[in-house]
Amino acid sequence: MIEIVTVIKAALAVVFDLELDVDVHAASLAGSQESATTSTGRRRLVLGDEVTFHARHLGLH
Repeated sequence: MIEIVTVIKAALAVVFDLELDVDVHAASLAGSQESATTSTGRRRLVLGDEVTFHARHLGLH
């Protein structure tokens, strides 16, 4: 099991809002060339959205 803990000095509401933004998520993992596509085309997630992530890990895409 791998566990990653990140301490963020920001209000919970700000962090939650950022977590709903697929572009922020992809930017946080730029090293793996991650991209995200939503089922609706929106970049901010809402309940029921489906997201497909593509990334390069261990040299595989």
